[in-house]
Amino acid sequence: MIWQKIRAQWQAQKQNVVLVFSMTSFLVAASSMGLFRSLEWAASDQLFRIRREQGLDENIVIVTIDEDDIQSVDQWPMADRDLAKVLSNIKAQQPRAIALDLYRDLEVAPGNDALVEVFQTTPNLIGVQKIAGDTIDPSPDLAAQGQTAANDLILDADGKIRRGTVLLTKEDDSLIEGLAIKLAMIFLGEEGINLEVIDEEKSIYGLGQATFIPLSPSDGEYRQKDMGGYQIVLNYRGGLDFFRHISLADVLEGSIPPDLMTDKVVMIGPTAPSLNDIHQTPYNNSLFFSEPLVPGIVIHANLTSQIISAALENRAMLRLSPRVMNYAIILALVAFSTILGRIYLSNRLLAIAYLLLSLGTIVAIAYGAFLLGWIIPIFTPLFTIVTATAVAIISNLWLNLKNAYKDLKQQHKILEHVYHQLEETNHSYSRFVPFDYLDFLQKEKIMDVNLGDHVNREMSILFSDIRSFTPLAESMTPKENFDFINAYLQQLSPEIRNHRGLIVKFLGDGVMAIFPNSPEDALDSAIAQFYKLDIFNQERCKLDDQPIRIGLAIHSGKIMVGIVGEASRMQSDILSDSVNLTARLESLTKFYGVSLIISETVFWGIENHEKYDIHFLDRVIVKGKKMPISIYEVFNCDSETLKVAKRAAQTRFTQALEFYHLGKFLESRTMFDLLNSEYPEDRVFRIYIARLNQLVRDRVSNSLSLQEQASWDGIWRFDEKY
Repeated sequence: MIWQKIRAQWQAQKQNVVLVFSMTSFLVAASSMGLFRSLEWAASDQLFRIRREQGLDENIVIVTIDEDDIQSVDQWPMADRDLAKVLSNIKAQQPRAIALDLYRDLEVAPGNDALVEVFQTTPNLIGVQKIAGDTIDPSPDLAAQGQTAANDLILDADGKIRRGTVLLTKEDDSLIEGLAIKLAMIFLGEEGINLEVIDEEKSIYGLGQATFIPLSPSDGEYRQKDMGGYQIVLNYRGGLDFFRHISLADVLEGSIPPDLMTDKVVMIGPTAPSLNDIHQTPYNNSLFFSEPLVPGIVIHANLTSQIISAALENRAMLRLSPRVMNYAIILALVAFSTILGRIYLSNRLLAIAYLLLSLGTIVAIAYGAFLLGWIIPIFTPLFTIVTATAVAIISNLWLNLKNAYKDLKQQHKILEHVYHQLEETNHSYSRFVPFDYLDFLQKEKIMDVNLGDHVNREMSILFSDIRSFTPLAESMTPKENFDFINAYLQQLSPEIRNHRGLIVKFLGDGVMAIFPNSPEDALDSAIAQFYKLDIFNQERCKLDDQPIRIGLAIHSGKIMVGIVGEASRMQSDILSDSVNLTARLESLTKFYGVSLIISETVFWGIENHEKYDIHFLDRVIVKGKKMPISIYEVFNCDSETLKVAKRAAQTRFTQALEFYHLGKFLESRTMFDLLNSEYPEDRVFRIYIARLNQLVRDRVSNSLSLQEQASWDGIWRFDEKY
């Protein structure tokens, strides 16, 4: 009887037991093979980013060496004379320790004697040497005095620095201290804090309130091949802004604030990208924006700060959870997911709620553990519970397939209803009315769209066109033409939708689009299209094809959006005088030789002008219109050389335009001549010169009276479409 109950229970639970065993084995094997390593690191990196700022470290001062500093010392490496002066100025402030994170194994004339004297008379000065890989010897004078440390940095497999070295083994099997621990020991020695042995066999040491436990091959995502020396996990404080810092040039000139370095650890090191001592850290793993790389001296400062803060303030040293514990977590979560799979069959909402709650709990526990000094897995548990729950649900659904047969009849009726709806939808699709217009026409379903439906509202219109497309098309076969146009549109068109725009129609080599919300959407879309055009042109150049250029124009005004055509064939379209005006403005990009023109209605609709490079271009009446309009050039996407030129010429360009609008043609032409000679690449200057020459000739030949001259309104009237 008892045996039968046990057997019945086993039959009922056999599949779940097998599921737990197989899923656990698979996930443990995948984890042990390192398949989740990069994702696990990336997830834990986010903890550093969301953690509350750690505050400024008052114990450390960094002397930065940036590009300006390199220029200020006239040569690099800097002369021994200059370095001696820098060290002397720092020494005068009586810091507890000085770190020179510059390789000085060779003298750099002039001034070596002065530098050697500083080395020999500064017992708290620590130089560096490189131990691993291509080794670099320390300064012989500092080495003879035992004032050197290793500045090697350990990179993880993804190129980021998450570990720091306390001790390293040299080629002769002797040990050398890392730069951070060397500096921290000097600093803490002044506080009467020295290293104590807690467990010599396990290499556990105490330093004030801190306990040093070395990283082992059984911790986290690391393996035996990652080990070397005495390593600890870096508990970053932050970037350069989290430390007091001063430039090398200021130190060299003696411009050091009083007591800035007194009783501090002063660290001298490069921050200039050209010196190639910048690295990736957990802060370079943002999901939303990119952080600059971190200089090596700042990483050493973080490790030094970590040791000192841990010893004095009991700041967390950070440890990784043992891999055995991580495997136990996987087992527990797989078992829990199996239960969720069974709950799902009877109460889906409850199962989903438990799943979401468990996901949030995993993240919360990981963050709480991080604040307490432990880094535990995040991605693997999340992946485990989602994957195992999905597998459990599928498995249980398979077992309950017979019970689901009744539901299939009901599902069949639903499918028939859906099928009829699809037939109606397909019929509506045949009229080529896109879903994007449903919101405008206030229709819930596309089947509700009818001929004549329309909405009238303020919007921005964008026209784009490929320059010199006709000769380009004539050089290609019809198929090549279609392939080219489709490739071009597929590259640029998504940027219209990405910026909340709607494509009204494709105009062969051009596009007409509307932006209902803001002129800035249209402007951002245009700029993004130019960036995509660069990518498109790079691909064309790889195929030995000529790059293409495009012109874009944007105008805002009242637009009627609706459905036109006839009963059996309809399409979406827009009707407005603003459409024709936008098309004329786009054609003017060819005349002025610019890439992007916006009208005055767009310009005044922009809320944040600072994010764009915009200047006034002209006040014109285009062909077929009677009212003048001011137009502006947006040159964000011009080449860097041209952008710099246009910015530099802005003030004089504005003054030349002021003379032009005041009717002072000779003064205006003089200024445009100067601008053209300095910036010949800007075609606008030549256009104004030609125009002013014509105006001057007309004024002289017609002997205009002062009254007639005063009637000049500064508006240029175009008699043709370009």
